[in-house]
Amino acid sequence: MWIFLLRKCRQASLGYSMASKRFMVFFLLLCFFVLFSLHGQDAGYFMETRFVQRLTWSGDDYAMRYEVIIEKETDTGYTIAAQEYTSAFFIELSLSPGKYRYRVIPYDFLGSPGSGTQWIEFDVLPALVPELYGSVPEFDYSFIPGRFILTITGKNLENNAVFYLSAGGMEFHPIETNVYHDGSGAVLVFDRPHLIPENYIIFARNPSSLEANIAGSFYIIPPPVNYFKLYLSASWLPLLGTYGDMNWLSEQNSFLGVMARFGFVFTGLKLIDLGLETGVSGLYNNNLSPFISADLNLLTQIQTPARNMAIRFRLGAGYGFYGSMEWQSFHVNVGASFLWFVWKQLYIETGFDSIYWSIDEDNSGALRPWIGVGWSI
Repeated sequence: MWIFLLRKCRQASLGYSMASKRFMVFFLLLCFFVLFSLHGQDAGYFMETRFVQRLTWSGDDYAMRYEVIIEKETDTGYTIAAQEYTSAFFIELSLSPGKYRYRVIPYDFLGSPGSGTQWIEFDVLPALVPELYGSVPEFDYSFIPGRFILTITGKNLENNAVFYLSAGGMEFHPIETNVYHDGSGAVLVFDRPHLIPENYIIFARNPSSLEANIAGSFYIIPPPVNYFKLYLSASWLPLLGTYGDMNWLSEQNSFLGVMARFGFVFTGLKLIDLGLETGVSGLYNNNLSPFISADLNLLTQIQTPARNMAIRFRLGAGYGFYGSMEWQSFHVNVGASFLWFVWKQLYIETGFDSIYWSIDEDNSGALRPWIGVGWSI
């Protein structure tokens, strides 16, 4: 009898042990699949980014606490967005984007409220998280030498965002930034000679201080330094007598004039460029008698940061003669012009020169307004 009971108890214990093992195996498998499914979901589904704003004010010597009322503007007026009591001079909030106003009411030691402040309006701007997808580098040798153009694609790029490249522990900021109106990309222009041979990381930082970066797929090799630029231009150039013996030009057809200029510019200085220029001009009167003039000028040039526009100043001297050398004289000239690159090395330039003659101890003067086209290499 006892043997039979022992056998039954042993069988029951074995059965319970097998059942518990099966249950443990099932429980472990269930935990594994639950954890795996949670791991596979997007982390953004479980996390919410909240931005904290701090609202501060000046304290009152007799105030024991403050009531802060914040209202949000809606289509029908204002609704209460927050109302807090505090003994500090600030509160921390997490407000959604929109237009708000607030006022602070002090309470004395008896718990009586004071007059409080007037309503003060403020805005909470959306804090967009920028994203960068890729970049397309363009090495522009022709249009404006020395530029490096970088086109980036992304998302949530604000118009006043800050972009820069990072390499070798240094930051390189663009000289021009053009952000697409929909925030899907931007075109950055860099001064290429200032870049170093390195692989770059591109950074974008929105005004909210949120930023993104992406490793660039380009390697920049600095171009050879070329401090000298040559140019050649042709201009339409009338000559208008202003005083002295040159007044006779006002009675002639002096608008049939052309001038060819050739020169070079040294661009190795930081603020200005210096150069030397020669020019030959020819004018014709009604009798087709030529007035030929040759000039040699010192040139000073001030360029924009993008190097697509410049202002030039000239100071020099020259020699001119009329007809068959029946009238000839040396002269001094000074001038200024404005230059604009319109396509690659092609530019348009317009300006004026003022010329001074001394002929047989008689002083004479003339103006030469002009406009022309040129090519720079």
